[in-house]
Amino acid sequence: MTEVNISGNTYSIRKLPLIQQFHISRKLIPYILTGSKEDFKLSVLGALSRMGESESEFIVNAALAVTQRKQDVLWSPIGTLKAPQFDDASVMDYFDIAAEVVVDSLSSFFSALISRMEEKAPSPESAS
Repeated sequence: MTEVNISGNTYSIRKLPLIQQFHISRKLIPYILTGSKEDFKLSVLGALSRMGESESEFIVNAALAVTQRKQDVLWSPIGTLKAPQFDDASVMDYFDIAAEVVVDSLSSFFSALISRMEEKAPSPESAS
């Protein structure tokens, strides 16, 4: 479990279930071009903005399902895009939460994938 602070609120995020990691990674592969953790979060946010409605909703709702928000000493589920539990959370907050969950669950997968792709790519010296 990882805690993140977004817009002054503390959220607890868990890893996505394996089947959702599988489906989300398949949806993100065409959009992700970098493996660094900082750039990876920006790549995820960019992908969510460019992909179709059903794909982005699937990813955001899967992320929200593994996220809770701290209220005093208790943790509360934050709901879904169609049924949010907190009126003060913005759309950008939900995108940030989704990106944090994806980074937490899939950054090592994408980093390894990109490293393998770079290993197999011809070097500039061998192309000449």
